[in-house]
Order: sequence, then C-alpha cells, then structure tokens
Amino acid sequence: MLLELYKVCGKKRCLEIKNLKILWERIADELGKNKVNVTPKNCLNRLKVLQRNYKKFIDNQNQTGRGHIHVAYAQEMDEIFDKKKNVHPELLLYTDAINEAPLDMEPPEVTISEGSECKIGKENKNTKKLIMKKKHTGLEKLRLDRKEYYIEKLGVEKEILSEIKKRGMLCYMNKIVF
Repeated sequence: MLLELYKVCGKKRCLEIKNLKILWERIADELGKNKVNVTPKNCLNRLKVLQRNYKKFIDNQNQTGRGHIHVAYAQEMDEIFDKKKNVHPELLLYTDAINEAPLDMEPPEVTISEGSECKIGKENKNTKKLIMKKKHTGLEKLRLDRKEYYIEKLGVEKEILSEIKKRGMLCYMNKIVF
C-alpha cells in the first residue's frame, strides 16, 4: 500500500506537492484513512529500507555465481525505481582496454649496452599511452574538467590580487603626496 501511494503521489509531486515533507504527510494521512497508524517519518524510513533492500537485490542479480535473492514487491519497485540513478547508477569507469597495433609494424628494438640500460622504442611508449587513455576516459574527463576549473579560478584570483596591489599602491602614493 505504501508503494502504491508513493507511486501515485510521486507523480503529483511536481504540480501539487512542493517538497518531500508534504509528500510523506499525505501518504501518512492516506494510510491513516485505511486504519494504519503511522507517522510521516515512519513512512520515509520504511521506504528507505525497501529501497535499500531493492538495491541489494539488483546488485546480487548483476553478480555471477550468487544464489538468487527474492524481494517482496519486486515488480512494484521495478516500476518505481527503474529509472532512478541511485538504484541504477551510470557506469563511469570500465576496464575494457583495446590495444590497436598496426599489422605491418615490426617489434621495437631493444638494445642493451654495457651499463645494463634498457631502451624501449617509441612505438611501445605510444601504445602504452593509448591504453591508458582508453582505460581511464571517464576519470580523465573529470580530472580535466576540474583542472580547467581551477585554472580559471586561479586566473580570477590573480586578477583580484593585482587590483588589490594597484589600490594599495595608489593609497600609498596619495599618502606621500599629502
């Protein structure tokens, strides 16, 4: 009954219900009409428990070699939580690496001198870089975005600092003149 009310009231949330507190109050009132005495906080906690168990169920279904777990109201929760990102998160990191080497390429030459130094050809170094770029694309994008943000922020801070220095010099010059 809680899931049905959450499903119905959740659709009205955009138009009639402005925040979650009002949503849980309405659900508690509807349950009270059906002679189930609960508070809005009890409804919220119960739905959190159901959602947590559903997440465990989904994670277990995605793992191989595990016994099946059965969750009560699985079909109803599929309808409600199917498109939520906290239940089905977007995949950001993957381990598929493709090593694309040209077919006509000869193996790199390895030379060993008396000082026992080993030199690796340039092709091998570039291949390693290619693998790393493809392996960490999601994290690399996040890192580059953060780097650009901090570079812009540093530029703004430098401009502010130069303005403060100019104002300080003007104040200092005004004191000397007077």
